[in-house]
Amino acid sequence: MRNLAAFVIGIVTCLMVFGCATTTASTTKTTKIDVRPVVKSTGLVEAVALDVGAELSRAKKLQNASDFAASLVIYEDTLARMVRSHPSRGDVEIGLADCALALAWRGKKYAQQAQKTYQAIPGNAAYTDAVKRRAKSGLLLLDLVNDTPEVGTQKLLSALDTNPNDSRLWNALGEIHDKNNDWMGALDVYVKALKVAKKNGTSTAAVVNNMGMSLLMQGRNKEAVSKFEQAKKANPEMPVYDNNYRLAQILSGKTNKALKGVSETRAAQIYNDAGVIAQSHGNSRQASSLYKKALEISPVYFERAEENLAGLSPIAQLVASATRLD
Repeated sequence: MRNLAAFVIGIVTCLMVFGCATTTASTTKTTKIDVRPVVKSTGLVEAVALDVGAELSRAKKLQNASDFAASLVIYEDTLARMVRSHPSRGDVEIGLADCALALAWRGKKYAQQAQKTYQAIPGNAAYTDAVKRRAKSGLLLLDLVNDTPEVGTQKLLSALDTNPNDSRLWNALGEIHDKNNDWMGALDVYVKALKVAKKNGTSTAAVVNNMGMSLLMQGRNKEAVSKFEQAKKANPEMPVYDNNYRLAQILSGKTNKALKGVSETRAAQIYNDAGVIAQSHGNSRQASSLYKKALEISPVYFERAEENLAGLSPIAQLVASATRLD
């Protein structure tokens, strides 16, 4: 990961003390020369003035490049140092919350940070309507996991009526279409999400990744590989994009390329996940082969593959036992 810039609030200068020296004036007379210590000021150096506009611009640039971790640090530092009445405070807070939301896959602390920040924004009369709408959208995205597809769709459509320029909402709506196997509906929504993201100058990686997953769910594996590769190039810091790329490679029959450079444990995970995709397509034979391959590689660390294999019908297991993965 890139090195993050650190901001110096204040530095204390050090005392510079030079020792005494002795020199010989002649062979018969010695003169001792005292060198007084040179002492610099011990006071605190005045803190570097905060240029909120410059920091906000730098954070947004990193955020648009999908470097959410680096951007989050800048937002946090800027927020801690700026005055509460600063006119750009709302932009800094919403940027911080959006980055935390984008990093929620790393752990609950990010989701909690996003939720706490989003919740505090709508009640601040000094913030713009655009900032408040985006905060409400963020809270909606955090809550979608607990909603049924029907309820989620209604919430998203309602939010899009008032905030049509939030690509995240379009992207989430596309996911719901995919869950309902409405492939054409999903594609239409993803295209809208791409247009909005490009118009706003924000990253398209999440949308492209979802388009790849949609293709993968349809069994269009080679097309999915291309989409996942695009997403991975756009945001190499997001491991799920790389995992999806390798999944699609395995399901396309390119096993060696899919597993190049990965550990045994991760290879087992990829095989298992590929088995789940194959099983969702009704291809029990391929699914069983993939689950068995996961167990063969990592029988100790990947119990999930064993559970998935046990869930297949006895007939499917019997057929798969005579096959092997190329």
